[in-house]
Amino acid sequence: MASDVITSRPIVVLPKRKMLGMDTTQPEPISPQTVFDKLTIGSAVITTAMIQDLAVTTAKINALAVTTAKINALAVTNAQINDLDAAKITAGYLSVNRLEAGTIAATKLSFSAFDKGLDDLDDVANGATYGKILLTDISAGHIKLSEAVGSLDDIDNGATYGRIAITDISSGHILLSETIASGEWYSESGVDINASSGINIYGVANALTTRATKTGTIQCYVGADGTLFAGAGSVKLNVDGLLIGGAGYLQLYDAAWELCGTIEGASSSVVISAGAAKDIRFNPGSGSTRRTYVGKMSTTVDTTLLSVNTNYQNTTDRLLLVTFSIQLNDNDVAYFLIGATSPPTTEVAQAYKQIADANSMTIPITALVPVGYYYKISVSAGVTMEATVTQTIG
Repeated sequence: MASDVITSRPIVVLPKRKMLGMDTTQPEPISPQTVFDKLTIGSAVITTAMIQDLAVTTAKINALAVTTAKINALAVTNAQINDLDAAKITAGYLSVNRLEAGTIAATKLSFSAFDKGLDDLDDVANGATYGKILLTDISAGHIKLSEAVGSLDDIDNGATYGRIAITDISSGHILLSETIASGEWYSESGVDINASSGINIYGVANALTTRATKTGTIQCYVGADGTLFAGAGSVKLNVDGLLIGGAGYLQLYDAAWELCGTIEGASSSVVISAGAAKDIRFNPGSGSTRRTYVGKMSTTVDTTLLSVNTNYQNTTDRLLLVTFSIQLNDNDVAYFLIGATSPPTTEVAQAYKQIADANSMTIPITALVPVGYYYKISVSAGVTMEATVTQTIG
């Protein structure tokens, strides 16, 4: 008979066998539900449809018996792979979305690790094109140009501000040796600068002032009426002359800036005082008719007789005019001495007799004594005082 074949129907054809003592040449149909512990199949073909779903268990597959050729492309779903050689990934890219945070160590990176909580820009090296900037070169977020490469010649003028030529600046100041614009240059807050008329400062009371600080006491200023004020207002210079008020006084100095004397206004007088080792002199003009006039004399006249070779002091608050009348003999000399201290030593007047006769002569000798100064008549023995007159100038 022909070879036994399993058809597409669910019928198993078995070899001939004796059943009930009979020989049969016809195949005996078997139910598809029949289960055999062991089935020997010749060179028959079993299709997928002939194998029950999930009928092949793990125990029926020999270890590593399934080769690559037996697995369809992308046929493995939800795979669990114990070990994966990175060399097996030869195409595509791995998505970082599948990497757990903190799982990549710094040793696995190709650059130095940077921890934003610990590291700073000091840990970053300068690049070939860009680099770091020192903190000392930055102030309040701005870059300080304490040192620059190049010069201002390399900077273009802007729309509003521009460069100034070096020839127009001297020692840090702008030279106005050449006028670019004529007419009025500046006019604001009482100051007017005009190329034609110059600088005009205007205002009320104290337009032009000087002081030690911006808000300090005004020491010198020009009033709106043209008066010059100095010494915080104690000294004035205007059409009325030089006015000195308060506790100030006029001081006169020589060429070497040594004090010669002062003129001071007291409560009821004018005090003229000489400096140390200085004289007070009234010099009339040349000519025989020139005179030195002294103003009004005080009506207070003292004729008390004074003594020679005795120290006296002007204790009044006015200039004192003192006249001594002295009886002199031949070759006698009398000296009028004054000084700021006692005894006075400065000679201011002298009287002597040159006529040779047996008669004595009464000669007056007069001098002005400043307030507080000492005075006396110094004579040789035997000279007597005839009269004394003192008057205050006021």
